[in-house]
Amino acid sequence: TFDTEMGGLFMARIEGYVAPKVSVGAQAMLAYPTLNVSGVGDQDLSLANFAPVLIAHFGSDAFQISPGIALGYQTIDSDDLDSKVEGFSPGAFVELSFPLSKVLRGSGEVGFISQPSGGNEDTEVTFGPIFYLAAGLSFGG
Repeated sequence: TFDTEMGGLFMARIEGYVAPKVSVGAQAMLAYPTLNVSGVGDQDLSLANFAPVLIAHFGSDAFQISPGIALGYQTIDSDDLDSKVEGFSPGAFVELSFPLSKVLRGSGEVGFISQPSGGNEDTEVTFGPIFYLAAGLSFGG
């Protein structure tokens, strides 16, 4: 059996408006979960996810709700793996943001990543949604 434990999560996103309430962009996510394999023990993983994103923006300047989708490519690597795992990674998220200054916003986000297809030369590696919770800053107003 397999079980995962939380680790660090770092994310960066750049986006530009293509319509009054719609933006497109790209994001990069790095995560460091631990995988516990029954009979083997803990394995520290490194997950890198790169995705184009489509985001809708609702609300006012004071408070925004921004749901979005990401259709990404990810790699999972570990010193314990013979070769890295690669795959298609669709996901979705909802960001809540509020102004801190004219060019800085506080934000919180809940979302998920998944891997419905992928693997390495040895085996197929797929998994359903893995949820995350993140907080950070948005620059640009």
